[in-house]
Amino acid sequence: MVTNAVTIPNHRQEFVKNYFWLASELPSCACLGILGHHSDRSTLLTPMAHLEISLFGGFQVKRDGESVSGFDSIKTRALLSFLALEADKPHTRDELAALLWSEPPDTIARGSLRQALNNLQRTLHNRNAHPPYVSITRHEIQFNVAAHVRIDVIDFSARLQATATHAHTNIQTCEPCMTELSHAVAIYCGDLLPQFFVNDSPIFEEWLLLTRERYHHAALNALNRLMRFYQQRGEAGRSDTMHFAQRLLELEPWHEAAHRALMQAFSSEGRISAALEQYETLRRTLAEAFGVEPSAETNALYTQIKHSHAHTQRLLNLPAALTPFVGRANELQTMAERFDQPECRLLTLVGPGGIGKTRLAVHYATQHGERTRADVCFVACEALTQTEELPDALANAAQMQVTGGENQVLDFFRAQTHTWLVVLDNLEQIRDARIFVAKLLRATPHILILITSRERLNVEGEWVLEIGGLDLPRDETRLDTSDAGQLVLATAQRVGRTDVNALSETERHAVAKICRLTEGMPLALELAGGECEGVIV
Repeated sequence: MVTNAVTIPNHRQEFVKNYFWLASELPSCACLGILGHHSDRSTLLTPMAHLEISLFGGFQVKRDGESVSGFDSIKTRALLSFLALEADKPHTRDELAALLWSEPPDTIARGSLRQALNNLQRTLHNRNAHPPYVSITRHEIQFNVAAHVRIDVIDFSARLQATATHAHTNIQTCEPCMTELSHAVAIYCGDLLPQFFVNDSPIFEEWLLLTRERYHHAALNALNRLMRFYQQRGEAGRSDTMHFAQRLLELEPWHEAAHRALMQAFSSEGRISAALEQYETLRRTLAEAFGVEPSAETNALYTQIKHSHAHTQRLLNLPAALTPFVGRANELQTMAERFDQPECRLLTLVGPGGIGKTRLAVHYATQHGERTRADVCFVACEALTQTEELPDALANAAQMQVTGGENQVLDFFRAQTHTWLVVLDNLEQIRDARIFVAKLLRATPHILILITSRERLNVEGEWVLEIGGLDLPRDETRLDTSDAGQLVLATAQRVGRTDVNALSETERHAVAKICRLTEGMPLALELAGGECEGVIV
């Protein structure tokens, strides 16, 4: 910590130099504070604190839930704040006098310090506290962290420190750490002691400025991590992404990544005008604050969103759904999460025939098109056998104004400026299909490919999702709560075989048995449901 105690105002430069050394030596996650001194976080976070000191957003002290008043001066409040945040070591009276009282001679400064300490003793009821909040001797003063006290700044720092010491491979994917960061930023309700000015105390002012900035940047870093974490979750994390992006902009209105996050979130919700207005807000902010324009990345996103507003989305060649879609909520969420990641542009649904890969792919493609305004086309590959046939089939499915051929199809996609989702169904029928698929991926970053196949493609950049049977019934009295049970009952009702609302216990047992015997395979379930007579087979 501070290596040479300041005893007179003339040592101001040395004090500031030592403090800046302290700031540079502390780990970025710890900010300023006394984390190393407190290995037991329960002491810091205990709900039993009799004294609460809040310094974020303004100075406030409570004792047993009641606001404490009676501090006789701004310097007394400054003294308490300094002692609370620098509690890892005792401070000499000369050091504290030089920190806050620069008037000569030294005896006047020490007298002012004694008066402030007496005021703290009375206001905090320090002599009656067991242990006392502030330990005061003839030579040294130190805030007593073993006392029943909670300090919001220390709580904030402890939570950040917990994420720094937690055993994880990557904090950006660690949910426990994100929970800690969420609690930390909730504590950070504003800058440290904003608009807190102490006249004739330049050393204290420089200490406060440095400390305030470090906590400010620590909060920015935490919010940025939270925003990126929820961005990775796509639609499921959109509301949290927007919340933390807006918090970021409250602290730093020119934060481009936060503006981009909001632009993307608004665009995903179909609020194109709000996304474009967010860009204009950023542009004005940067121009007024720094006289610069948004970055190339932000401008590219703006152009993409603006173009998507003018683009009329098309769902091309998608097979019509003749029956209701049942289940697969987990698979649909996983597919959305993967395609929301920039590095995932090729996803193969792998599973045996009859498992429902095609129906799942079509349902997801429809949802994806509606959510992102992307063009979607469907290529049925079951009748194809040679790789050379695939480009022509894709050209027909996408209604390209080209005569066909691999090169023309690739040139078509290279010219696209909006996103396409191409569904290649039953691709295992085509020998060496991976050659053309790899070329298609390299042609443009604006194409996503969803494949259904009985085996993986084994091409660079491929993501694989194994598709199994539908969820089986766990409770035969509630067949409709399982995907497999719903499909059998829906099929039986559709063909008029039975009144599914009046099934006997024996009939429900039979449906559950069908689900288990077929292992939840949709094709087998539909065949069984269609052949049911009273559902008993």
